[in-house]
Amino acid sequence: TVMMGNCGVGFAPLQPGDAPRLVRLMEGVEEIPGTVLYEGLDWKWRTFADYLGRLEAQPHAINVAAQIPHDPVRLYVMGDRAARQEAATPDDLQQMGAIVREALLAGAFGFSTGRTDTHRTSDGLDTPAARAAKEELVALAAVLRGLPYRMLSAVSDFDMFAGDQNFDGEFDRLEEMARAAGRPMTISTMERLGNPDQIKRIAARVDAARQAGVDLRMQI
Repeated sequence: TVMMGNCGVGFAPLQPGDAPRLVRLMEGVEEIPGTVLYEGLDWKWRTFADYLGRLEAQPHAINVAAQIPHDPVRLYVMGDRAARQEAATPDDLQQMGAIVREALLAGAFGFSTGRTDTHRTSDGLDTPAARAAKEELVALAAVLRGLPYRMLSAVSDFDMFAGDQNFDGEFDRLEEMARAAGRPMTISTMERLGNPDQIKRIAARVDAARQAGVDLRMQI
């Protein structure tokens, strides 16, 4: 079994004409050549449910689980405003929440977001949701509350916003997402060059959260 969509990037939902934008996103984050993506995908979907149906119809030899990723959801609703890192309006949040809920009910295994400046589009831009505000993160995470067998995933540098002194502020954002969802949440955990003690800080915060009843898990 493979679960995909961990870093907030993916190909659904899809607005007509947005395939090139999503190709540049995946080309930059995962270093998959755009030509491969154009040749390998037929783009015959719009909603996440359509995408799952397309996966089901594709011959495959393994089980495939998919999370609904933050970046295409934000692009679907906000378009160029998402690419410019503009703040989501209340109407944007309502639309994005409805899309995430529809995807979860259709079979998505969870919702993922990516908050790292090592992930950029092939144009060199931040991913659309990289700097989403806490209010947006919490609102979308809250969609999971009450839905069984669903999870959250987040990838973060924990220092991309204001240097390493902002570690706790960033961790607080993610922990609040987990609290809002009431579901298990995995967060990226790595030993980083130039910051070898960060992994210990992540582990300590995860331990404290779990002792407080928040189901956080470290993912390597």
